[in-house]
Amino acid sequence: MKSRIAAAIVMCLCGLIIIHCAISYQEEIVEMERQSAKDVAQINKTIDIWYSYKGYEDYLKSAIEAYNQKNNSDIVVNLSYISDIDYFNTINSSSIEGKGPDLYIMGSEYMEKAYLLGISEANKNPSMFNDDNYAGTAIDVMTYGDNIYGYPLGFDVSALFCNDDYVKNAPATFEDIKAFADSFNGDEEDAGTNAIDSDVDYSKVQGILMWDVNSLLYNYGFVGDNIHIGASGGKAIVDINNEKVLGSAKEYLLLKDYFSLTGEDTYSNIVNDFAAGKIVFMLADSKAISTLSNSDISYSIWDMPNLTEEYTCSPLSYTDILMINPYTDSRQMAVSFAEFISNEYAGDMYEISGILSTKKDIEYEDKHLNKLIDVYENSLTMPKLMDTEDYWLTMQNSLKAIWNGANIEETFNKLQTEYIENIN
Repeated sequence: MKSRIAAAIVMCLCGLIIIHCAISYQEEIVEMERQSAKDVAQINKTIDIWYSYKGYEDYLKSAIEAYNQKNNSDIVVNLSYISDIDYFNTINSSSIEGKGPDLYIMGSEYMEKAYLLGISEANKNPSMFNDDNYAGTAIDVMTYGDNIYGYPLGFDVSALFCNDDYVKNAPATFEDIKAFADSFNGDEEDAGTNAIDSDVDYSKVQGILMWDVNSLLYNYGFVGDNIHIGASGGKAIVDINNEKVLGSAKEYLLLKDYFSLTGEDTYSNIVNDFAAGKIVFMLADSKAISTLSNSDISYSIWDMPNLTEEYTCSPLSYTDILMINPYTDSRQMAVSFAEFISNEYAGDMYEISGILSTKKDIEYEDKHLNKLIDVYENSLTMPKLMDTEDYWLTMQNSLKAIWNGANIEETFNKLQTEYIENIN
């Protein structure tokens, strides 16, 4: 009898222990779930942004502070600089592992690559991008298929800078600039560009026209108007070696000897000489404006002139886009912050970073900046196919080779064949 009672007591105690353990386990599970929810909440207040160009760093940091202040929030934004080498594959592989960014910045020429890798997400509010508030070029480079992807950030574009002491009206062609050079003999005579009659020291001018002949940003516009690269219905559209392109390249090459362009002048030297009044015309971009603002020169910015009445030109531009990573766990926060960076806070971008925003409704104190937006509206862009991601470097090297004596037709025929094979 005693043994039965003892056994019952033992069983009872064991039951109590089991119940206690079960309750403790359940409490532990609940606590773990609470902690997990807390971790998720914290994760959703954290945004990771990756980029391969450091020029946006200060702007992003300032935008984070402004966003939190405006929304009375405390989101944490982690900024990570990633080397250009294998940038997209790093984003892709990291995203699959759950370690990728929520947002990342890329050049518009990589649009198809991002799409095919599965690391781009169609914009859920495309109506915010229209001709009233964004440059048409920005909207165009964000469009792939029937959708708009990402949020446009900054751009740069080449343009013609003219010294107002010598030129009042924009030349229509580079032939006009040649005529101006022919008549520029140290006095106030003009050759179709309406030089201003004033007490100007013409003797300090050392050159009429200059640009960095080693950079595609300033060279491509001479030939790019008639180059067409794309794909439709699974077939390549590659038109590089047509008669217009070949004729433009020949006219472009004539400028080398006409203006004694050696290719040895750096971009910064050219801008400094223009600021000092030593050059009448130069092809440059937005980076020149900060230098010129610290000088006494009066100047105007115009669209790139045509080569001749027959051969047209258009300036080249590039655009950076802030992309939403579809792998993000913080989509709502990422979208909200992306819209703030690209739209609401964009008016501060140039002052902070020296990079012009793609928003066209910003009124800058320096009106030269607004003129560059006008030029950007009618600019050429790089093709955005995956098979043309090396186009910038390849075309830059090809034009450099032509400048240094390579056969024009052979060079463009080679490019034509290469890209037909690549795209097909």
